[in-house]
Amino acid sequence: MRWQILSANTSPLPKWLRDKGESSSIVAVMKSGYLPAVCSFLVLFATVPVHADWVEDAVKDIRAKYSQIEGWKRQTQSITFEPDEPFSAKLTRHTYQGQTVRIDLEHGGEHGYVTEYHYYHNGQLFFTYRSDGSWRFTGRQLADGNSETVDTLTEYRIYFKDGQPIRLLRKHVESTNPDALGGMVRKQANQAYSDPQLVAETQQRGVQAANVWNPGALGALFGF
Repeated sequence: MRWQILSANTSPLPKWLRDKGESSSIVAVMKSGYLPAVCSFLVLFATVPVHADWVEDAVKDIRAKYSQIEGWKRQTQSITFEPDEPFSAKLTRHTYQGQTVRIDLEHGGEHGYVTEYHYYHNGQLFFTYRSDGSWRFTGRQLADGNSETVDTLTEYRIYFKDGQPIRLLRKHVESTNPDALGGMVRKQANQAYSDPQLVAETQQRGVQAANVWNPGALGALFGF
């Protein structure tokens, strides 16, 4: 490791020390009384974690766990909840060697539907894929006299480490042709996004879903 930091322009040392050159600056620092401050700076510089590095490492680990689960031959069991109103929910539990490793949640009503895939490692949620689909009227009328509608599709990918969200990615497309949405979203790149409320509610649902084993508990998950 070279001590170039001592002669850098961002050094806290005075100019008369920086101008002495690299090797002579070290000697001058030792004589000047600046050594404790420089040592403290170097320790701080060496020990502060680089955020991007540990997040990328965590994401790689999450993707490896995801691929492992997707490669397993899992057993599945489903339950549904259908009250007397335009809402329904379905939970599909995926188990491997007796452990819950993935839970699929599908829920919604007339104008929108949400699909969530929650992934678990040793009982802890570590990744969620969420897809929100909805439609609305545009206010325009088609040539055949029917009202025009536009469909939207939004995908979220939420990464968790030690129970905390560390990354949220998003794709969003909309079209008056609902059959085109799938191809459109596949062509779009994931974008970093921020929505703390969406992340919090999705995480809470994923954690609680692990304890849902019957239709009544599934209804309670959605406030029924």
